[in-house]
Amino acid sequence: MTSCEEVPLVEFLKAELDARETEELLRHVENCVDCRERLQVMAAVAASYPARDTGERRPLMGGRRFWLLAAGIVVALIAPILYMQMSTSGIGSLATSEKYPGRFPLVTRGGVEVSAFEQVRRDAYEAYRRGDYQRSGALLKLLTRDADTLFYLGVSQYFSGEPEQALDNLHKASELDRNWYQPATWYRASAYLKIGKKEKAQAALRELLKADGEYRKKAEELLDELE
Repeated sequence: MTSCEEVPLVEFLKAELDARETEELLRHVENCVDCRERLQVMAAVAASYPARDTGERRPLMGGRRFWLLAAGIVVALIAPILYMQMSTSGIGSLATSEKYPGRFPLVTRGGVEVSAFEQVRRDAYEAYRRGDYQRSGALLKLLTRDADTLFYLGVSQYFSGEPEQALDNLHKASELDRNWYQPATWYRASAYLKIGKKEKAQAALRELLKADGEYRKKAEELLDELE
């Protein structure tokens, strides 16, 4: 198991792995923060749906190693989530508070685990629409990192108080799909303002002056306030 994309987390939760595959997955998850977080969120999503009574009970797995991991998952899920306090003074107050229109992509691409991941995508959209950006961000991390997912992940991180994490995902989204370039650059500029990097914010806003569209006027107005 060399790549996080190959880790069978869904199959693990469905109890479809044999002993060797389970041992491999546990060893990987113990040492991979990203996969451990994905597994925690997937377990939470699965737990939020009522179980179907099929008349058959199959234990997920046994053994001390699994229960230690399960205990860690439960602790992580019930631990309080602390939100970063966003600055309301200085240049941080100039960052945008507008919510991006909900033109969230609802089509699962690639045809892999369509039902499971389509449900996660829909849950992510619903959380985003409600303004629950902490949850939408957590769910979006479970999906394939295409341009659409990266953009909305970045915006979710921005609004949930994680501007530094948002910067990287917004940049990747605009590189993968130029249709996201202007809105992603606008939110990047705002993320820089949130963390007090005025010069970087100005540089991002000047990039928007080179293109036509709604963000050019916004960039001009914000640059005037910053200068």
